Amino acid sequence: MMDDGKNKKKDELLQILSDAKNDAQNLASKGREIVKEGQYAADLASCHEEFIRCIPDDTFFSLSQWNNQIEPWRRWHEIAGEAITSFNFVLPSLSMATNSTSVSSSAAISSVYISALPPNSQIPAQRAFEKYEQLLEKSDLIQELEIELRRLNLTTSKTENESVLSLLHQASQAFRIPSVTGVSPSAVLIPLREAVNRTLANLLVRRPKQEEAKNQPDKVLSICKQCSRTGVATELIDQLANEANDLNRLLSGSKQDVMSRERVRELMNRGFLFLLTFLRTIDENKLRN
Repeated sequence: MMDDGKNKKKDELLQILSDAKNDAQNLASKGREIVKEGQYAADLASCHEEFIRCIPDDTFFSLSQWNNQIEPWRRWHEIAGEAITSFNFVLPSLSMATNSTSVSSSAAISSVYISALPPNSQIPAQRAFEKYEQLLEKSDLIQELEIELRRLNLTTSKTENESVLSLLHQASQAFRIPSVTGVSPSAVLIPLREAVNRTLANLLVRRPKQEEAKNQPDKVLSICKQCSRTGVATELIDQLANEANDLNRLLSGSKQDVMSRERVRELMNRGFLFLLTFLRTIDENKLRN
């Protein structure tokens, strides 16, 4: 049957409506993500602010520690300002900036610093610390890590070794369901360290160009240099390289250290946040299969 053209406008309108519906759903989805990122950053800034107010003066941290706290938040502030006029580009940049502040905050909001504060500051600092821990609990870091691991095809192991995801669940379970004698630092932190090492090893062999990378910072720098998403700031990559080095030292010492359950949770969350931020910087299209 010949088309008499009677449905031309109707079909055109239906196509536009279909496209508009898809665009609207996509926009709503992006909007919800932006709201989530914004609220998380606001809550994170509040925790960070409350904790830092408890510190007596600049002598509490070294100059480099202060700069490591200031610069990620300065960058986040800049990105948030750009978001007002550059909505189309805000979400990836804002997400990376928020991830960066998460990594820096995990190194600052720590129970190890509370006892070093003046006595009248320890109670509000403890409250800020507990609020921060609750914020991380709500985030369900394991679930977010699983999403990124699946995106990068890192959920299974090509050898007889345990997968990264299995190691992360092992660490989480050892913390949440401790033995009768309590939480064993090594039972939580050694699998976490292995998960980080396994992630780096798996990504190193999938770089387009193989080059020497001996230590943790060099491995992170090499992977990010070749495989990071467009627009990932050099400052974030450098921050991740430094954090990888610090984490490896802290997690490696868990066999010898006597740690409270609180401290083990801190280091576990810090490791999860590092790994999540690092994975989010990687462009799966730049990796070799």
